[in-house]
Amino acid sequence: MSNFISGDIANLSAYSGTLTSAQILTAYSELVDTSYQPETDAAFEQFFYGTIEKGAFSRSVSVGGIPMLTLGADDSVKDMATKKVRKSQKWENYYHARATPSSNSLLHEYAWLGSRKEVLNYLGDSGFEVATIANSWLTDSTLTRSNTVALGGTYSGYINGAGYIRQSVTIDLASYEIFTFQIYAYNTSAETITLDIKEYSGASIVGTTSSAVVSSGLGWQLFSVAHTVASSSSNKLTCTATTTAATYYDMAMLTYGSEKVFDVPTTTEGTAGIISEAIATSGYYYPLGIDAENVSYIHPWAIMTDKDNPWDMIKQLCDASLCRLIHVDSSGVLKFRSSQTSDIDVLATGQIPKAFSMTATTQPLTSNKIVVEGVLIDKQSAVSNVFSAMVALFASSSTFDGSIRAWFTQSVAAGATWPPVADYPNGVECLYNTSGTAGENEPSTVNIRGIS
Repeated sequence: MSNFISGDIANLSAYSGTLTSAQILTAYSELVDTSYQPETDAAFEQFFYGTIEKGAFSRSVSVGGIPMLTLGADDSVKDMATKKVRKSQKWENYYHARATPSSNSLLHEYAWLGSRKEVLNYLGDSGFEVATIANSWLTDSTLTRSNTVALGGTYSGYINGAGYIRQSVTIDLASYEIFTFQIYAYNTSAETITLDIKEYSGASIVGTTSSAVVSSGLGWQLFSVAHTVASSSSNKLTCTATTTAATYYDMAMLTYGSEKVFDVPTTTEGTAGIISEAIATSGYYYPLGIDAENVSYIHPWAIMTDKDNPWDMIKQLCDASLCRLIHVDSSGVLKFRSSQTSDIDVLATGQIPKAFSMTATTQPLTSNKIVVEGVLIDKQSAVSNVFSAMVALFASSSTFDGSIRAWFTQSVAAGATWPPVADYPNGVECLYNTSGTAGENEPSTVNIRGIS
C-alpha cells in the first residue's frame, strides 16, 4: 500500500494545468494495493514500495522544454532504522535465517518487528461474536447474533428490518484528527446504508459526518465514513449504521486515519452500548516481504532488549551469517543471501601448497588474556528461591530497633518477571547498611526501593 496521484486527476490535469490544492489533498489520501482497488480503476502493477517525506518533490523547466518533476523516496530500511522496540524479547533455538519454515527464523522476527504496522480498533464486539450483543451495540429494532452468513468468524449481527445499530466510544480527542467508521453489510437487494459519526463534548454534539450509499444487493459490501475532529475538548464518538431493510453486519471498525483493508476483530464488550478507548484491540499487518536463504546455524538464546533497533540487530545477524547480500528491492521485498547455507567444513578452507617464506620471533613470557562477554541462562524446572534478604526496619530516629525486622518475600508466577515493568520500569536497587547501623549479631540492613 502507498499513496499516489489517482489516475483520473493525472489524466485530466497533470498535462493540461496545475493541480489545485484540493486535488492534491484528495489524491494523497488514497491508498494503492494491487490486491484491493475499486472496480472503476484501471488495472496496475505496483513497482515501488516506500515513503515520501516533505520536500521530496522538485520541479524544473527550461525555455522551450517540458517540465521535469523529480521525486525522492525511501524504502523500508529507513523505517526500520528509526524504530525502537518497546519491550524486551527473546528467542530460543532459532535459526539465523530460514526460507521455510519462517516460524523459527531470527531474520524474519527482526524484520517483522521493524516493519509491521499497528492498527487499533476502538469498537467492542466488532464481529458480533459475543453472546450478549446489547452490551456493545444498541438498536431501535431487533439485533441478534446469526450464523446464517458470516464474513469473519462464526457469527454476524442481524437486524431484522429497517433501523440502526449504534456504539459509542469514550476517547480523548484532538482537533483535526481523522477517524473512520467502517463496516461490512450483507443483503440481496439494493438497500440504502447510512453511516454517521457524531462527535460529543459531554452531552453536547460538536459535529456529525454522514455517508449514505445504495448497496449493490450482491452480498457483502464495505461501507465507511471518515470524520475530522472539530474540538480538542470532545471526549466521545458515536458510530451509527442505519439500513432501510433487514441486513447482516460484520467486521466493524473505528480506526484512526483512513479506511483500512485490514480487519482487527475484537471480543471486548462495552456497557449499554458504550466502550472505553482503554480496551481498544490492536492488530498488526506486515507490508514487507522477505526472501531469505536457509542458514544452518542455530542461535541458542537471542535477546532483544528494550529500545534496541531491529535494523541494527539485522546487521549483526548479517555479520554472524557471513551475509553477502541484504537489501530491499523496489517491490518491497527484503532479500537476504548468506555464505552459511551449509556447515563449513574445515577442509573446504584449503591449504598452502608451498611456503614462500617463514619468520620466527621470540615472544616474552606473558600471560594470555581472554575477555568473555555474554548472558548466563540458567533454566530450572522446579520452583527455587532466587533472592532473599532480611530487611531490618528502623524507627524514625534512624537507629536500629532489633525487635523490628522482617524477611522480604516476593512470589513470582510462572512466566512472569520481577520487578513488574509497569510499576518499576527502571528496576529496583538494593542498598546495604544505608538506613542506620545494625545491632550486634544482627544481619546487615537492606533498603529496597523501586526506580520509576
